[in-house]
Amino acid sequence: MELTTRHNGRTTTAPGAALRERAKELSRADDAAMIEAGRRAMDAYLERVTSVVAKRTRAGSEGQRRLEDYTVDTSDSEVTGTVTLTRGLGLQEYGGVMRVKNKRYLTVPLPAAMTGGKPKRMRARQWEDARVITSRKGNLIIARKQGRRWIPLYALEKEVHIRARLVLRREMKNARPDFMRDVGKEIKGLLAS
Repeated sequence: MELTTRHNGRTTTAPGAALRERAKELSRADDAAMIEAGRRAMDAYLERVTSVVAKRTRAGSEGQRRLEDYTVDTSDSEVTGTVTLTRGLGLQEYGGVMRVKNKRYLTVPLPAAMTGGKPKRMRARQWEDARVITSRKGNLIIARKQGRRWIPLYALEKEVHIRARLVLRREMKNARPDFMRDVGKEIKGLLAS
C-alpha cells in the first residue's frame, strides 16, 4: 500500500513501511473493504484540505463552490481523489499573467478604492465623478477629484501578473501525514475484525 500523488505531470510516491507490512496480512477477500477504507480516508483528506483553502476564496463565489466540490473515485485496486480548480482559482494557485480579452483595460483597485482588502464598489464605473487621467509616469488611472486633488482609485492595465497564493499544494502536503494515519487506522480496524 502506498500514497501516490500526481501534480503537474509529476508523480510522488510515499509508501509507509508499516502500512506495507499490514497490507501483506490482508487476504484478497479483504480487497473490497480495503478500497472502501481508502475511499473514506481520501474523502476525509480532501474535505480537510479543500475546506482550509476554500476559506481563502471569496465567500459564496463560484470558485469556493467548485473547490469544495471534489470527487473520490474507486476502481478494483485504486482510490483516486480529484480537486478541480476553476480558471481563476488555477491562476491564483499557480500564478501567471491575466491579460485583457474583450475589454481595453483591466481595472486594478488602488488603496483609496479598497476597504479591508476588498473594493468599496464592485466596478470602477460605479464611482461618481470619476475620470481617466494620465499620471506623471504615463500610467492611465481612474481618479476622483476631492477638493483640489485627484485621488487615484484604479490603475488601468493591459495585463497583470498574479502571484501564486491559494496554496492548495502546500495544504495537501501538510495534510499527508494525517491521511497516512487515517489509512493506518482503517487498516488496523480491518485487521481487528
